[in-house]
This record gives sequence, C-alpha cells and structure tokens, in this order.
Amino acid sequence: MPVDGMSDLLGETDTRLWRVLIHYVEQAQARRDWSKVRRIAVDETSARRGHRSVTNVLDCDGAGRLLMIEGRSSEALGSFAQALREHGGDPAQIQAIAMDMSPAYLKERSSIFLQPRSSSISSM
Repeated sequence: MPVDGMSDLLGETDTRLWRVLIHYVEQAQARRDWSKVRRIAVDETSARRGHRSVTNVLDCDGAGRLLMIEGRSSEALGSFAQALREHGGDPAQIQAIAMDMSPAYLKERSSIFLQPRSSSISSM
C-alpha cells in the first residue's frame, strides 16, 4: 500500500510515516553483511525525469541492490568500495564486475579493484 494511503488509514501525516520508514530501512541497511559479495553489476540510470542520474551497484549473486549513489562520476565506485569496507567486505574480494564502458567507471575500477574479470557493455 502506498504511504499516502497508509497515512489516511492511520490518521497520521505521510511525512511522519516516511520518517519512520526511512529510519528502519537505514537501520536494516547498516546491519547488512557484504563479506560474501564477489560479483557486482554497476549501472547508471535517471533518478527522475530530467538529467539527475544515480549509479546502482548490485550483487550478482542474489542480494539485490547494495548501494545507490547520486551521480555517475568516477567517485561512484570509490563510494562503493568505502561502503563495502563498512559492511565487512574488502574491494580485493570482488572477482567480477559487469558495467558499461564509461571512461569514469573504467578509470576508477582499475584504481580500486584488483583487476577483476570485467564484462563491459558499450554505451548507446
């Protein structure tokens, strides 16, 4: 059920419900263990209509989205490497990365990860 519908049902503002929801999602995210992540997929997409982009990092072995980072710059993979450490992982454990051939991603991949196998897809 949408948050707006829940706010009507509960007689509470949707803003307050969003705050509660975000609080518990952030708590659950902070407890996630990424120590077994070995293969990732990296892709950027539009967050909303317009030119606002986000970079998504996914676990290819089933844990779903690991991280969403605003923008699509070379710092996105650096932010993921930092988050990986914070969740019990190490960039050296990444064995394969599927990503597009964005020069920013390619540069950052080479400097952070220990030469994982890479499956690159050219941008259209």
